[in-house]
Amino acid sequence: MYQPWIFGAIMAAGTGLVAFTVRLEVPNVPPPEPEPPAVAIHIVPPPAPTLVAEPKEANPVLTIPAIVIEGRRHRPLARVETSPPPDPVAQRPCSNWREIGPTHVVSGTPTGNLSVRELCQ
Repeated sequence: MYQPWIFGAIMAAGTGLVAFTVRLEVPNVPPPEPEPPAVAIHIVPPPAPTLVAEPKEANPVLTIPAIVIEGRRHRPLARVETSPPPDPVAQRPCSNWREIGPTHVVSGTPTGNLSVRELCQ
């Protein structure tokens, strides 16, 4: 019994919502305003440069005294007695070289030897 009334109310509400959504989608653009009339422009030229009188010098060349650079002679420092030079045996490494493999392998052919030092004991 109430089904036709409910159906009509829902259809009216749906139609109203669709109309409201379409109204929201349309951008609110104000009408274009006419441009104001052009105003006459008055251009003021810059003032003329003023002349400044500068005093003239009698001699326009700047004279400075000569610059002389003198170097000191190199004097060797007095030799300070130091401890005797270290024993050359102590400067030798305490281990030997050990080969670990080739440096490069190109097309299966090894070239060069890669060596490392063994740790000191």
